[in-house]
Amino acid sequence: MTRIKRGISLSAKPLLIAAALLASVWAAARYNAASTLMAAFSQNLSGEAALTLLRAETASAALRPPAYETLLSLGSPFLAALRGKDDTSPPGQGVATPARIEPPPPNPPTMTPMLPHAAEQTASPPPSPSPDAGSGDLPPLWDDRVWPRPAEDDPGARPLREVTLLPVGPDGSWLTDGTVAVNNETSFSIDIPAMLALPPKQSASDGPQILIIHTHASESFLPDERDFYIPTDIERTEDTRYNVVRLGDEIAKRLEEDYGLTVLHDRNINDFPTYSGSYARTLRAIEGYLKEHPTIQAVLDIHRDSITSRDGYTYKTVCDSSYGKTAQMMFVVGTNGTGLPHPGWRDNLAFAAQLQSRLLQASPTLMRPIHLRKERFNQHASPGSLILEIGTAANTLTEALRAANLLCDAVGPYLAEILLP
Repeated sequence: MTRIKRGISLSAKPLLIAAALLASVWAAARYNAASTLMAAFSQNLSGEAALTLLRAETASAALRPPAYETLLSLGSPFLAALRGKDDTSPPGQGVATPARIEPPPPNPPTMTPMLPHAAEQTASPPPSPSPDAGSGDLPPLWDDRVWPRPAEDDPGARPLREVTLLPVGPDGSWLTDGTVAVNNETSFSIDIPAMLALPPKQSASDGPQILIIHTHASESFLPDERDFYIPTDIERTEDTRYNVVRLGDEIAKRLEEDYGLTVLHDRNINDFPTYSGSYARTLRAIEGYLKEHPTIQAVLDIHRDSITSRDGYTYKTVCDSSYGKTAQMMFVVGTNGTGLPHPGWRDNLAFAAQLQSRLLQASPTLMRPIHLRKERFNQHASPGSLILEIGTAANTLTEALRAANLLCDAVGPYLAEILLP
């Protein structure tokens, strides 16, 4: 018995020693990986932000490298932190590198919503940030710093392309002359020049005139070093500082303070707890507001778009404006094309055309064509109901806020003229 025990003990020693060595190597590699990751993140994030991100991933105070899939879900800019820096680059170089501009792909992107008659125009490269970015007449909100983009050969990376989506005229040229174009996905015939000549259907009132609401309130934008957040879902966050609710806040504030309008802003997350049923929840909210405030003459449902191509590219729609690089916008107008009652959709389309005309006068490339759809999108509930898509998931919050301010600059005076007594 004694010999057998000794034999087993002696034969197990090499295995135990080997296991101990492997454990030491594994622990050292784990420590080095965590240190390397932390150092890489620190070049782009403050230490506190990096710790917050890592601890959120691990759900503990211990540091360990996040899963690659998690980094993808947080947004591909974070992958840039893992690629390392050129050893010949000065410290900190690359933090303020603008997003890389790629040539248009050989095939047009599949868009959501589709724009079959619109065309792509590669956006002009943004100017390099000046040393005093954020100073001068414009507040720090307009800082142009963005994350470096991942290279196309990064495994799993979603390369980004900047485009300006414009309608094309009969001769094939870009329509940047203020022409109000419509992407008509219905079987209805429309006459935009006649609609532009119509007097507004809205009437002046002393009570609240405008309702801003968000069917998909959690829709968010590309995190950057200024507007950094941890998404609660892919391309979404319930943090109203960084989703489309933030745009509603800005528009409501500007319309009230600068133009004297009374705006109600529903800041509820209507796509929570489930994305399904968002429109039903929003309709109940709209009907409640209309019952309590019958003076409401316009309902603006603010979203942001998402555009990807079949080959995996993600698109940000931008234009040049007086504010700098700005996200493009698009009105979506519903009809009764599915058979559901919606007798006033032509009035809503006329309202969208009136607003679009003024927006194009302010910035000729700001607006994508109006998208006329078969679905009614709750727009049967009230005259003057529209969906407004501001930017895409690849735009930054700053670019979207610029668009929101241009919206107020261009249509604020018109809304005040027709809605105020």
